Amino acid sequence: MKKALTLLLLVILLASSVYAAKWVGPLKTRHSWDRKESGFCPGPGMCLVTASPDADEDFNGMPSKYFSDPPGPKCINDGQYILDYFCEDGKWTTRTKLIGLSLLDFAQTKSNDYVLFCDDYESALNQYEYIVGSGGNTKLVEDLFRDYRCEQPNSTTRTTCTNHFCVLKYLGGTAVGTSLNTAVDDEDYSFLFALNHSIDACDNVQASTDITNWRQCTGWAKTGRVYYNPALKSIIYFSSSAAPVITSYTAAFDSFIKPEFDDVNTYVENNVADSDVSALNFTFFKDTSLYNRWYYSRQLNKYVFGFLEKDKTEFGYDYLGIKYSGYDFGADACDNMFKQYGERNMGRGVFCEGQSGSDFFVVAKGARNSESPLIDAWQDLDSKLRPK
Repeated sequence: MKKALTLLLLVILLASSVYAAKWVGPLKTRHSWDRKESGFCPGPGMCLVTASPDADEDFNGMPSKYFSDPPGPKCINDGQYILDYFCEDGKWTTRTKLIGLSLLDFAQTKSNDYVLFCDDYESALNQYEYIVGSGGNTKLVEDLFRDYRCEQPNSTTRTTCTNHFCVLKYLGGTAVGTSLNTAVDDEDYSFLFALNHSIDACDNVQASTDITNWRQCTGWAKTGRVYYNPALKSIIYFSSSAAPVITSYTAAFDSFIKPEFDDVNTYVENNVADSDVSALNFTFFKDTSLYNRWYYSRQLNKYVFGFLEKDKTEFGYDYLGIKYSGYDFGADACDNMFKQYGERNMGRGVFCEGQSGSDFFVVAKGARNSESPLIDAWQDLDSKLRPK
């Protein structure tokens, strides 16, 4: 009898502990933003910062600890970010992608003639006059974006003051956007200095958790308009009296990026990929998600979509994918137009064979810091074939 009561008590205790436990379902494997590490996060929607055993799980959901107490948290929450890397429902993307989508969402309401290019400072802003005008202090701009380093809160760690830039050219003007790694009103390194303005231009903008909330900086006293997004800690300058109108990044992604990437990925799967051959192993390709280097241009029924990812996976690959739509390149386009970029290594790593029709795809892969001429020339590939 005593044994039976003991067994019953044990069953009751086990049942109560199961009932009290919070069931979150099977854990999904998460990857670091460079896809070099993998592991698990304790909650749905979280992103893996590092799989290092030295990471402190008590810091989970605290991005600032990445700088103040390295290696910092193991995971951060959906909607949080570290530098440019933004956690989006368990997967890493970038604030740069969200800025680019905000600009494209605006552009397509104006006309079907526009160009967006997102990349690092030196690639995207090859003419400083984009943002400072002919009378601006270009030396200050160069210092801010290339040389200066901003100290992170509660830390001696210094990082770049801005991340990648997106430049939009549209009928009627130009827009430039970037995400910030310091306060918009930083007394020493405010991005507003690059716009040749004092740091009080955005003092009217209140804190917000809505990442689509672009608010006009009413203290702006020069030509054009400036908008600040406090949730993304990002800023956009329009040369005209324009305004970002985005209401859903998911809808914008599904409109501008997803269908084009899916087409490129289908070409890779059907014409390039062979997981048994190292040079043709593109198993990582389908997981592209950062889009901090990407391009989208349209004129009437012609458009170009392209992206470049650098130093990804444990092998440190650089790779790109481009889709040209509405073009007629001719039968020898692959050899004559694109393989030539790989002539130093006999075209290896450049893939564009087996195509016909109005859509044309180009894919390239190369090891980090090795010869990858097509990847080095990706900006030229996109811009020289601007729809006409």
